[in-house]
Amino acid sequence: MSWSSIPTEALLAELSSRGDVDTKPQCGSRERGAYDTPLHVGALILILALSTLGKDYLSLHNAVLWIRRRSRKDTKVVRSS
Repeated sequence: MSWSSIPTEALLAELSSRGDVDTKPQCGSRERGAYDTPLHVGALILILALSTLGKDYLSLHNAVLWIRRRSRKDTKVVRSS
């Protein structure tokens, strides 16, 4: 059975029998202004920062290792025998 096979009158009769024909369905919280925008913006910034750090961790790790190796080469003292 598909929705198009049900007559419109039958659907309207069902809706009117429910008693709340003129009311809109409520979505979300019953309190006005319950959405905490600063909290959600902070969470988005935190997710962005952590994902950027996670993405760049390997590159930063390799750069630090390269700098350490380079500085050890420069500070080695060549001993003459």
